[in-house]
Amino acid sequence: MTEFAPIKICTDQSTFQEKVAVFEGRIGIYQNVINQIKTIVPGFVFETNDLNPLFNDPKGFLVEKIVQEPLKIGDLELSKDKVFELLDNSDKLQNIISYIDSFKKTTSPNVSEKNIHLYTNDYEIKQNSANIVELKESKKVSLEKECSIYITTEKVKNAYDSLIKIKEGYEDLYSTYGLHPDRIPEDFMIVYNSGKIEINYKGLQRLA
Repeated sequence: MTEFAPIKICTDQSTFQEKVAVFEGRIGIYQNVINQIKTIVPGFVFETNDLNPLFNDPKGFLVEKIVQEPLKIGDLELSKDKVFELLDNSDKLQNIISYIDSFKKTTSPNVSEKNIHLYTNDYEIKQNSANIVELKESKKVSLEKECSIYITTEKVKNAYDSLIKIKEGYEDLYSTYGLHPDRIPEDFMIVYNSGKIEINYKGLQRLA
């Protein structure tokens, strides 16, 4: 038996746009951090999915990106973390680390600022000179799906097709004869308790 392929029949565009706005509201924060790092560390290279490690473990991410290897001074070996602390710009980088960590405990009423590190996989860093942050297209598709209604069975599909015919009939009666849809069932149809439906022919005579 062939599996029924879901059919989208409508999308709540208002709710969809609201959800997208919340996600896009985080972009400014992500972009700000990226821009600051690029200013402090000229030539810093970001990969497409670097937001996740940057916002979940900012110090570990920056240490691995900036410090290539431990430093040896004679018999003394300094770890990457220690070398990072000795960098000329370490104070500025530490400020960025603290800024990122602040979002993990923020009490801001702005939903876009809460737990921002948990949503990084929904975004990507474009591989261009500006390293623009964008919401992934796959996330937009997912959000739209959440706001949509789908027909999932042949039974529902048949019911939907029948309702469309009824809707078109109502629209024709309104556009052609001025019959308001609210009045059609009462004035022109007779519905019995058994479910049987007949046309109210007396109602039709008023259209002559």
